Amino acid sequence: PKRILVDTNVWLDYFIPLRRGRSVAIEFLRDACTAQVDLLYAATSLAWDCLSVLSQLATPVPCDLSDIWMASRQRELHSDYEDDLIIAAAIRAQADLLVTNDVKLCSHAPVAAMSVEDAKNYLATL
Repeated sequence: PKRILVDTNVWLDYFIPLRRGRSVAIEFLRDACTAQVDLLYAATSLAWDCLSVLSQLATPVPCDLSDIWMASRQRELHSDYEDDLIIAAAIRAQADLLVTNDVKLCSHAPVAAMSVEDAKNYLATL
């Protein structure tokens, strides 16, 4: 099965009712579960309120000092530290795809990256 790392902003869309991307995030995650892909989240994306649900939907990607080193190597391409940790998590997990709503991250990621809408369409081809 495909391994898909889901960025923090997509999880926030899923969990917070008033966020603009909520319906697409829900559809994407539903389709990903139906397609039986391995959903992943960076351990740095976690919030206590979401832990029980998130652990049922996806697998955490751990973080250690090597992730900080990997993130620092991304800084010239993308200067957002949290995004660079997401990239490090995708690299560590050997994810086939990173799904994010961050247009800048999509354009600079050194791993395959797609928006939620594009990833939802991609899942339909699996």
